[in-house]
Amino acid sequence: MPQWEQHLEDLARDGFCVIPDGFPESFCDRATAAMHRVAREQLLAVADEAPAGHRTLRVLNLLQHDDLFQEIPVHETVLSIVETYLDRECLLSGIDGIEIHPGEAAQPLHTDSWWHDDRRLDFPICVNSALALVDFTQDNGATLLVPGSHAWPAERIEGTGFFRSAEDKPKGYGTEWMPVSAVAPKGSLILWDSRLLHAGGANVSGKPRPAVISPYIVGWARQLSNFAYAIPPEKARKFSPRLQELIGLACYRGHYCHVDGKSPREFLWGREEVGV
Repeated sequence: MPQWEQHLEDLARDGFCVIPDGFPESFCDRATAAMHRVAREQLLAVADEAPAGHRTLRVLNLLQHDDLFQEIPVHETVLSIVETYLDRECLLSGIDGIEIHPGEAAQPLHTDSWWHDDRRLDFPICVNSALALVDFTQDNGATLLVPGSHAWPAERIEGTGFFRSAEDKPKGYGTEWMPVSAVAPKGSLILWDSRLLHAGGANVSGKPRPAVISPYIVGWARQLSNFAYAIPPEKARKFSPRLQELIGLACYRGHYCHVDGKSPREFLWGREEVGV
């Protein structure tokens, strides 16, 4: 069995999986440096509000800022898993940097169903991916995950959501809701079904915990990041064909999202360039 198929089994059973050695440490160091550079250039400050956190830096839409980040969404193992679990024509929904700083409290456990009106769907619609740019540990805020909760019915997770405090824990927390820390070495990729109860952990270490978060969604759903406006066409033109598809420049199932009967990239750049 290919290793990615074992990860796929873990994702289906537990709601998450960990892919070690996804990217070399040197890549992680360059990605962290690039994220910090963008934050300086954009004059971004650490968030101080719920649900973003009170000591967390967020850098949105990394694709527009540095070519380095183009490598992350097209990771071969991740795409093999996500395309099989979700949709062969899945879309990238966003790609953001999140750095949890020392002193940050744990988020409340939540699902990401607020994206679709808190409906508890009985099929997967989104898979989140986190690239650990440093070692994820229990002390520095490794993601908290409740195994198997992606398959729980709505009544079993009642009371969760971003607008609760981490101290105001819903019924079930610490008993059948026993989260585990996604402890993983630098360069690992952590995938989880968006229906899974999860949260950013508390950072009680003395160092920041940077990561790149890349959610994928089924091809017929709307993306969190509006790449059509966020990525200038002249920049998207240089993306690999697969990354162009992931940000929505191809038609879904041959027709959805067309522009006058053409795919967005065919409309922008012509049939010959896109190989139609």
